Amino acid sequence: VPAAAPAAPGMRGVLEGNGIQVRVLASGQVAPATWRKNASGHQTQTQAAQCVGPNAMAIADGVALGLPFGAYAQALASSCVQLAEAALARSQTGGPVLSLRDVIVLAQERMGGVSGAASLVLVCVDRERSILHAATMGPCGFVLLRPNSLTGEMEPVSAWRPFTDTSSKARYLTTRDMQPILGGLPATAVTDEIMQVAPGDVLIVGSHGLFDMVWLHGGPSTNLRRELYTLAYAGAEKTDPQLVAGQLIGLATNMATNGLVGTPLAQQLAKEGRVLTPATDIGDNAAIVSYLLPV
Repeated sequence: VPAAAPAAPGMRGVLEGNGIQVRVLASGQVAPATWRKNASGHQTQTQAAQCVGPNAMAIADGVALGLPFGAYAQALASSCVQLAEAALARSQTGGPVLSLRDVIVLAQERMGGVSGAASLVLVCVDRERSILHAATMGPCGFVLLRPNSLTGEMEPVSAWRPFTDTSSKARYLTTRDMQPILGGLPATAVTDEIMQVAPGDVLIVGSHGLFDMVWLHGGPSTNLRRELYTLAYAGAEKTDPQLVAGQLIGLATNMATNGLVGTPLAQQLAKEGRVLTPATDIGDNAAIVSYLLPV
């Protein structure tokens, strides 16, 4: 099975596609970080939010700066998905090339009276060209997996992002009114990518709370990737993606409550030589699972 070919970050050109159309079946779930059950006030509120459209999906994760940004995260995710769907439709009927960076800029401009700061991942599948558009800001991210019938597991065909850049948690979007207080980066600073997809791929979009706890690349992830293959492709009927998203969140929650052993976060803490600070290191769990199916 051919691997996906990531475009260079910031690429705005058009990939012609492989001539094969796909359809999208996607669903997601959100769960609070484990430490919130012992918190008080607005710290008990989940800061992560997700939105799933027919082609576009987004997860926004409110930055833990002592302020409740859950409402902003939800408004940002919903606005990005709505605008991405409209921009994709225009690009498919002779309009401008889809740019998720431009979508996020417009979403920020249309936030109205909602203020806040959040990391973000926005993805959009062009079904006609089998192209995945993706834009990220901060530690939210995505993993594209492809089934390998010879090994009986899903193989990653996208880069592994958690902690490859330790400064990612310091990058987040901020509404204009909050920038003098919170800093942050403009929407024009998002990382923009384009990748080829194929029928049979599974796209997992997640917050840092998920990817800090769950490996989906390399040796530590082999058993999980085999389980994902079984859930998605071994049976006549594919498992509900919402159920798979819930299972991933459950796994992340279990890892967070059982000493972080073997997690990406534990590895990074060891590299940095510091101890865990739950309220800043352990994020809320948000996951969207998407099956890219043949037409």
